[in-house]
Amino acid sequence: MASGGGGTAPRRGSGASGMVVAPVDQRTVDRTCRHLEKLNKLCQNPKLGLRNSPPYLLELVPDSLQHLQLVVEVGKLRREPLWQQEYFCVYLRNLQSKTQQAIRIFKEGKDRMYEEGSTPR
Repeated sequence: MASGGGGTAPRRGSGASGMVVAPVDQRTVDRTCRHLEKLNKLCQNPKLGLRNSPPYLLELVPDSLQHLQLVVEVGKLRREPLWQQEYFCVYLRNLQSKTQQAIRIFKEGKDRMYEEGSTPR
């Protein structure tokens, strides 16, 4: 059998950090898309005054959402669900984690997010 978990169902297990890793499924994809949409909305606030310099969140977030949706659509044509592909699962967990982290920074930073050079910014 080829490496990469082909043909086996996703399982709960301990990741490298010792944390329990939840399986990836369509709900995880949908949740990640909602997080990306929320982060995109937060970044569009004109008071934030984001400058167009790498990494530019106003381009990066919508592009990430678009590419994720494209991968999921193409993945539907495959025999094997995407969530059985280890690389996709790792990518999706990392993307979800980073979007949650960014949204949390906006939430905790509140008005300090609009101050150039502030810690949350």
